Amino acid sequence: MEPPPGAGLLFVETFSSFKEALAIFFPSWKQQTAKNGDNSYEMSGNRKIFERGRVHPISFRTEDGLPFVPVEFMNEILWSSVAKAQRLYAQEVISVTFEENHGHLVLRCLDPETMPAFIGYVKQESAHAVNRLLKRRKKTVWAEGYDSPPVLDLARFVESFVYCLLNPMKDNLVSNMELFKGVSSYKYFMRKELTRECLVISRDSIPGLTNPHSPELENYSVMKVLKERNKEKITLKFDFYSWKNAFEETKGLTDEEAYNLLLNAVREKEKQISEELGIKAGTFKASKVHSMLKVYTPKKYGKKMICLAKDIKKRIAYIRWFRVISERAKDVYRRWKKGDFSIPFPAGMFAPCQPRLANLYSPI
Repeated sequence: MEPPPGAGLLFVETFSSFKEALAIFFPSWKQQTAKNGDNSYEMSGNRKIFERGRVHPISFRTEDGLPFVPVEFMNEILWSSVAKAQRLYAQEVISVTFEENHGHLVLRCLDPETMPAFIGYVKQESAHAVNRLLKRRKKTVWAEGYDSPPVLDLARFVESFVYCLLNPMKDNLVSNMELFKGVSSYKYFMRKELTRECLVISRDSIPGLTNPHSPELENYSVMKVLKERNKEKITLKFDFYSWKNAFEETKGLTDEEAYNLLLNAVREKEKQISEELGIKAGTFKASKVHSMLKVYTPKKYGKKMICLAKDIKKRIAYIRWFRVISERAKDVYRRWKKGDFSIPFPAGMFAPCQPRLANLYSPI
């Protein structure tokens, strides 16, 4: 499936309005709006869509608390989760950052079918690890869902990459990223290191903490147990170059040119953050480690975006295309619920479980 500018611009240029496009392509929508009123076409949430070769910044946060403390054993657990996800559901990892209550990944999609599984695996493995450490059973750690808008142009990709890489500094957790003790691909990017060796950590190998209020005091003993119980290692691969193939204007760049483009943006943003936060040269502010049971409820929630693009026309075209294909998906599912499975779900979107149709049929 190839989205805008091709498909999206078709709707912009051909139809006088978005509603006209929907009415022509999906008569059931027109009938329903006539019956229920003009506001019947409302989405409860944006559907997920992944496209091969497209870059997607991924973000998710905890339901409450600050459990992902920046200590070695927690870092190793998080790195292991990402590395195992990459082995199972091959995707290109461009950038990774985890703070105490949220995570950021920038991925380039190689297989749209397995992108949700990749993200879900990282969340579930890290959540199980936290519950094992805290000796809990079935406690929700991550909030439901995640944000994963496709990036449509170079400008927004660079912004997304820099945002992910420098998030701890932007949040004023450290005076510079070298002092961040949590999970971050920053040092690998700065040193052009494309791999990281990670332990393959199994869930049942994770010991419970004696005192989760001071996790740093048990770091040595927990790491010793993890290394003794998990002998296998896995290589997490970073890709700081192939993103250039996602955008027409950068396909001709060499790897070195692509890297320098990002490096310059990172340096410029570091300087900007330092000026905005009043961080003076030589300031030493490193990551702090607090209780894993610290009470914290998120106060801010970012808006989930359909796509990211600096180019307004490109963004509008994509959103219109997305709305149309979303309505098509809804229309297909309505038919499924009536027992008509002759129409496939739109490519790139992920179908819900097929409805149970036992009550539609009579035994006689």
